[in-house]
Amino acid sequence: QASSSGKPSARIHNVMEYCPPDHPDCEPEWFSDGGNQLCYNARGDEESLLRLKDYCARKICNSLEIFPRASAPFMNKVTLTIEDFTTHCNCNTCATQMKEDANSRCGAIIRFCNDVRAIVDDWMAQPENEPYRRDTLELVFFAYSAIPNAPAFYDEETDTWEAAPNCEMADGVDVYLASGGDQNRGIYHERNQAYRNQVDSWSSLTDIFWIWAYTGYHRNSTYFTDSLSFMNTDLFQYYAIKGVDYFFDEKNDTGTNTTAFKKLETYVEFKLAWDTTRETGKYIDKFFNAMYKEAGDTMKELYFDLKTHYQSVNDWATNAGSFTPKQYPYPVLLRFIGHIDKALSEIEHYQVSDPDMYDVLKDRIEVESVTFLYAIFNIYGPQVTRPFSDEDLKMWKSRLKPIADRYVFSSASYLSPINGVLDSY
Repeated sequence: QASSSGKPSARIHNVMEYCPPDHPDCEPEWFSDGGNQLCYNARGDEESLLRLKDYCARKICNSLEIFPRASAPFMNKVTLTIEDFTTHCNCNTCATQMKEDANSRCGAIIRFCNDVRAIVDDWMAQPENEPYRRDTLELVFFAYSAIPNAPAFYDEETDTWEAAPNCEMADGVDVYLASGGDQNRGIYHERNQAYRNQVDSWSSLTDIFWIWAYTGYHRNSTYFTDSLSFMNTDLFQYYAIKGVDYFFDEKNDTGTNTTAFKKLETYVEFKLAWDTTRETGKYIDKFFNAMYKEAGDTMKELYFDLKTHYQSVNDWATNAGSFTPKQYPYPVLLRFIGHIDKALSEIEHYQVSDPDMYDVLKDRIEVESVTFLYAIFNIYGPQVTRPFSDEDLKMWKSRLKPIADRYVFSSASYLSPINGVLDSY
């Protein structure tokens, strides 16, 4: 990703690093009404728009010079992506074009990126720039947040999508679709019809595009989500047919210390992404057998018990992602913890025969109890009248705190670690 310094940036949203509003070279016409996004039409000023495109293209070329092909052969992707705000430009030019572009704001972004890409291609074609040329260079923009829809019209008679006029994507310009739907249901579930429409319509505009998925709650990594009901064989085969070249699941951005069976989900997604003919269930079985040995069946029972419960909650809950008494009654949490206790008993013999293996298996089992133990404190801790005694609360704390001390988890937000909650009791 290019930045204002011409060096790669780790930021996902970066148009304001291309064009810092306070930089003397940046023109007022380049920015949206609120000043926190680009105006991809330079507010109707054609000369200013040409300078904006050239300015962004030069940032990309600068990065290619800093990282020549010989020393960085695999650096062949560059993003030019909207900022993480829901507000976008509403100038007269943008509003008019949006109506012409199937009510999509992405039409203006496509035309902008097509032209930026053409400037970069012309630069790479110069003989003196041969060391920096990338034949496989891709320029990627975001279809995200308030602007996920493709500039395309649906034809009911042919059941196909057709690009709005002047919205075809040039070779080497790709879209990064970061959208929702119900990503705890199957791709062909009725709740995902709108999401399929988005994927289908973008697929009609380009042969290759990227997917950003949201199968977890990144502000509460202890909360279980049934992502494998979405991220399964059906989905990866569908993505392959539609030309998806790359996907990222945001729940995998919560770090290495994960509970709520996030490691299981990541493992299965990885396997299916490499080979879309693989069966989801086969790799679920392989995971539990390898990770928990004799306790594998019990931990798998826990997973499917939790999965079934989550889907029943998902049918009616409007605040999924939060722990509430209605979603997680105390007896249900006790039932889940019962699976954990049974699994721990099934590996006890390793304390004598193989203490190192016992420690590994115990860690793997106990880390999956964090979801339920933390829910007890999150839901019932603040209540004046609890469904258990003060002694029980101390007992639950004595079970959770050693695990929380060994790991670093995010809970209700990135800034609210579990130990902070436990310290209140």
